[in-house]
Amino acid sequence: MSTPRERVRAQRVKVYTRLREVGGDLSEERRKDGANQRSLALAAKKLINENTPRQDAERLTVDDPPAGVFDGANVTYQLTGQVAGHQVTVIWGDVANTRTIALTKSTVNPPPADAFFFDFSNPDTVIVGTPPQAIDSLIVVYKSREKF
Repeated sequence: MSTPRERVRAQRVKVYTRLREVGGDLSEERRKDGANQRSLALAAKKLINENTPRQDAERLTVDDPPAGVFDGANVTYQLTGQVAGHQVTVIWGDVANTRTIALTKSTVNPPPADAFFFDFSNPDTVIVGTPPQAIDSLIVVYKSREKF
């Protein structure tokens, strides 16, 4: 059985190892007055968390308009990024009737007239129930995954 001190040391070794893996260096932190093992471990965690590019980072994306033809027949639109999870909103602008509608998310394809369909297995496409006319607008707001 390990002692509390040994467990703390093992955790610090993991942090220092991870810092070396991502190319971090604690030489500047070691020169500071009052540097000790605890402050160095905290500085290492900070360097890892703040200075390392993430594999996936979510960001809010607005496609105004998404890629696709506005011709009164097309209902499938391509997004510039991939939706992270199921967090997507589609806003349809009916210019002829001067109204804007937030479409509801449907679980069926094709969706009803006032809805859109989004499938997680195809995260860069939305299908709307009513095809927008050439003068209409379509805005898709979603959290996307951005690769660094």
